[in-house]
Amino acid sequence: MPKFEYKTNASANAVVNGDQVQLCSPDAVYTFDKTTGALTSVLYRGKEFLAQAMKPTFWRAPTDNDRGNQHPNRCAVWRRAAKSWKIESCDVNDATVTFKGVLPEIQANLNVTYTLVEKGALRVSMEYKKTGSNGVPEMPRFGMELALQPGFEQLEWFGRGPEESYCDKKNGMKFGLWKKTVADNYFDYSEPGEVGNHTDVAAAAIANAADKKTLHIVAQSGWDGKPLFEFNALHYSTADLQSAKHTYQLPGGYKGRPETFVNIDLRQQGVGGDDSWGARTHAEFTNTGKEYSFSFVLAPGVDSPLDK
Repeated sequence: MPKFEYKTNASANAVVNGDQVQLCSPDAVYTFDKTTGALTSVLYRGKEFLAQAMKPTFWRAPTDNDRGNQHPNRCAVWRRAAKSWKIESCDVNDATVTFKGVLPEIQANLNVTYTLVEKGALRVSMEYKKTGSNGVPEMPRFGMELALQPGFEQLEWFGRGPEESYCDKKNGMKFGLWKKTVADNYFDYSEPGEVGNHTDVAAAAIANAADKKTLHIVAQSGWDGKPLFEFNALHYSTADLQSAKHTYQLPGGYKGRPETFVNIDLRQQGVGGDDSWGARTHAEFTNTGKEYSFSFVLAPGVDSPLDK
């Protein structure tokens, strides 16, 4: 699938009101919090999409292999990193909002730029750069997380499938156009943890059939500059998945919460599997670089590249 291009929206305008910034077009209004850098609202043709704000994330719910090699303790700094993102500036023009900030404990810069593009879509660009000399462990993931309102249940994506895949566990999954429900994207492992990821994805769609709302996610620039990303969508948040020993103990039990929790990543580190009692993920499947960049487009209810 070729890269799906989006041009800057010529009719875009920005509105600043206190700690709030809005990028507006005839079809869509995106609202941001100047103090946190979070995308707090996606309003498309009068319909709200978000149940929880979209914000950067570096953490995943530990797997059995992670727990066995002490990953939750060794990499705990990344669990705290997103919450400690300190915004140093918020630059606004008619079509773009750029948040520049630092991750103090990591000693790194994290900048995120949001650009309103054609058809009411939003381009998201992330730039990470390690600036300090302190050592940090491998980064579990690099991307964004958000929650969609109840009813977003139908998944469709062009990438590897139909089952979950990770950067070190994907060769058995074929490229194609796949469909699944959010509920079916969860697998009941012996202990809840990271689950349901999909790799080498060019485009994905999450639909709310009852309210006739669809959120498309479209790759722009991913790992090695390729127009691909990783994603998952579940009825449990990352925090939920590390809060219980068994699925029935999770919020909502086997059904999960009514909201749909979405992760959109440049790359999540591999899951390993040499053994589950100490072996770490192989080095080539860990995220230890000093610089990462990632961009994708959120396109609510517009023409889908999956139809191309």
